[in-house]
Amino acid sequence: DSLFQLKVMFAIRSIITNPLRRSSNNSEILLSAAWRGSHFFSTASDEFQTGSIKFYIREKAYGFIIPDDIKAAGSADIWVHRTSFETPHSIEEHPTRPYLYQGERVKFRVKKVKGPTPQAMDLTFANGEIVPLFRRNYAESVIKGVHQRIGDYLIETIKNEEGLTGNEQMEKLKTAVTSAEETIATAERNQQLYGYPTYNKEEKEEKEEQKEEEENEQEEEKVEEEEKMEEKVQ
Repeated sequence: DSLFQLKVMFAIRSIITNPLRRSSNNSEILLSAAWRGSHFFSTASDEFQTGSIKFYIREKAYGFIIPDDIKAAGSADIWVHRTSFETPHSIEEHPTRPYLYQGERVKFRVKKVKGPTPQAMDLTFANGEIVPLFRRNYAESVIKGVHQRIGDYLIETIKNEEGLTGNEQMEKLKTAVTSAEETIATAERNQQLYGYPTYNKEEKEEKEEQKEEEENEQEEEKVEEEEKMEEKVQ
């Protein structure tokens, strides 16, 4: 950080003394300084605070926390950015992840910066679990959306492409299904690698089968009871 600050000071001095010679390198340094500016005059508390998410704008990757102890936190609002999260994963490939929902309980340390609003750092859920890049229902929601799109595509193909032969329509549908399968596989892989550790495709399928078996048994018992009632009436 000290070396970076020296680079920023040199870039500012170069631009002031030579306003017509603004190199792209100096511009990049100053842009980086604007992004990292709060770090120059910041102090981080060693104590963890707890609070609730006031709001979080996923598209802009920031929001605010309402701390439980305003006095200890030093402000009624704590700024939280996607870089505030404690995570073992690289977030560079996922510009809108991790994210938070309004009302979620979190634990964090407070970084007091040069500005009106302190910033959260080392943020986790209140119970200490990391906020995953992909939430619990991510894969299921993707699969549901893909199935819906395949159904819509099938209807549109049948309605609007009557000039195509059956084989041509089938080839188009096969291509769409292959693309859908790739999307689903990627979603499931992301869920398993970066989502909740409790997510397990095989376990989910096993639970669904068990639920189906229980429903079938209940249906059979119901039929047997109805048959016994009919026998008694006769």
